[in-house]
Amino acid sequence: MQRVFQFPTFPMRDPAITTSAVPDLAALVAQGTAAVAAQTDVPADTFAHPDRLALVDDAAATRRAHLACFIEDLAVAQWYEARRGAPTVVTSYSMGLYPALVFVGALRLADALRIMQCACDAAHASAGPGPFAMLAITGPDGAAVAELIALEAPLVECTDRYALDTHLLTGRLSEVQAIQRAATARGW
Repeated sequence: MQRVFQFPTFPMRDPAITTSAVPDLAALVAQGTAAVAAQTDVPADTFAHPDRLALVDDAAATRRAHLACFIEDLAVAQWYEARRGAPTVVTSYSMGLYPALVFVGALRLADALRIMQCACDAAHASAGPGPFAMLAITGPDGAAVAELIALEAPLVECTDRYALDTHLLTGRLSEVQAIQRAATARGW
């Protein structure tokens, strides 16, 4: 039997759920935070949950989000491995790629953190003038979200999909806000 572990790009979880709600996970997050802190600065607010609409013009805020996801991804993978055994297949894409490569031993922690920082810096340098924002929509399927984008703000991009009903949208602040208003009006 194959055991597949998919490293998420960004964990999409309820802000009310903390690592202490999952037995033994808080200790793994603390260990991961210490290991990462030995290589780079880990700001005190790294694990703060952003609002549903997150401004992404601030490279430091993006870096904090990347660090939080990186640490949490590794902790959840270790938690999974301790309970289910080593996964036979590990997959990921985008920002989840870095903790996945560290987990399987293909990339050293320090190298992953350095590459992740370069990706963050390059993304912000190439984006042009903002302000930009990201929005998570949970509930509708991809076709409904694509229809909403086409109607309200065609330059907004669905950059990630998590499962069938969670979508991460990115674009100029005013356009993402238009999507947020329309999604809220539809009960999403």
